Amino acid sequence: MIGFLCLVWLPFEDTNTTFTIGLAMLICAWLAVREVRKGKSYLARDLLIGAVTGIAIVPIALILMAIKSGLHAHGFSDFQIIQVKQVIAGFPFWILGGLLFGVIIGIGRNLSARANSEEN
Repeated sequence: MIGFLCLVWLPFEDTNTTFTIGLAMLICAWLAVREVRKGKSYLARDLLIGAVTGIAIVPIALILMAIKSGLHAHGFSDFQIIQVKQVIAGFPFWILGGLLFGVIIGIGRNLSARANSEEN
C-alpha cells in the first residue's frame, strides 16, 4: 500500500509537504510495528523504537522530497527551501510523537499480555 501511494504521489506536481510527511510517517510506523512484533514486550524497548521512529520521520521525508525533485528534473526543486526548513523544524515534535507512539504500543502490549495470561 505504501509503495502504491509513493507511485501515485511521485508524478504529481505537488509542492505541499503534507503528503510527503504522511508517507514518511507511514513508512516509519510500518517499520516500527514490524520491529515491535519481533521481540518481547518491554516498555523501555517500545519507547526506544518509538523514539527512533520519530527521529527517522524527518530524514525519510527529506529523502522523499529529494527523490521527487530529482525525478522531475526541472532544473529547480519541487520544494522551496522554506519547506525543507519547516520539515526540519518539526524534528522535536516528531521525536515526542514517536515517544508517545512507543508508550501507546508498550502499554497496549502489556495490557494484552496481562489479559492473555489471565485467560489462561
